[in-house]
Amino acid sequence: MKQLLKSRSMLILLLAMLSFNNSIGQGKRQIIELADWRIEIVDCDSMKIQEYFEDQAVIDSIVQNFSNRHAEAKAIEKYQITKFNIPVRIENQDRIVLLESGRDIRLVANDTLEEAEYTFEKAFEDYYLFRVQWFEGNNYFLLNKLTGEKQYTIGRVFFNKSRELLMSINDDIEAGYSDNGFQLFERNKEKQLNEIWRFDPRWAPEQLMWMDNETLIIKGYKFSDHDDFSCSPIYKKLKIIRR
Repeated sequence: MKQLLKSRSMLILLLAMLSFNNSIGQGKRQIIELADWRIEIVDCDSMKIQEYFEDQAVIDSIVQNFSNRHAEAKAIEKYQITKFNIPVRIENQDRIVLLESGRDIRLVANDTLEEAEYTFEKAFEDYYLFRVQWFEGNNYFLLNKLTGEKQYTIGRVFFNKSRELLMSINDDIEAGYSDNGFQLFERNKEKQLNEIWRFDPRWAPEQLMWMDNETLIIKGYKFSDHDDFSCSPIYKKLKIIRR
């Protein structure tokens, strides 16, 4: 009997140690419960994140000559339209897009929303991504290539492997002019995007990479608790599970 109790005690201790080690490896876990989704956020090790542009080195060489984001965006736009033969024309502050339906659509910044100018940034399978310069700050929108329907996002966008989910991220924890954090969308069969989650983690997400249809890695940064304005990198793994 004593031997049995001793064995059971050793087993319990072993399981406790394994559980402890597992929690150390995974880091702090945050669980967010939504109506149809469960989202898990956990610390992870650093890793190389896939670049946002196919030719990121060229983009970096272009934007290094500018001192503000709007000028950078206009330079990226010119390069992207020319290289990939994007059917977008620039007329003063407006952008005219030739849709796949054969119809032209004129994109005009809405000053009632404090929008100053739109700039084309990247083409996806069914959408064009435009950056929206505000009088202070910015956001983005996806333009449906067929219908011309717009869907605003807080930042750059990243589709998962199946293209059923889309995560948008933006980092702005210093100036606070724009939204900071994550924004998750689901794409339906009609290629419409429906927002299902928005979250500000109080640190700044700046790069993202989908590992599969449910899992993604985000690289970000946070400011030091001291007043020296130094920052440290953060790596998080998000698991998005449909209920």
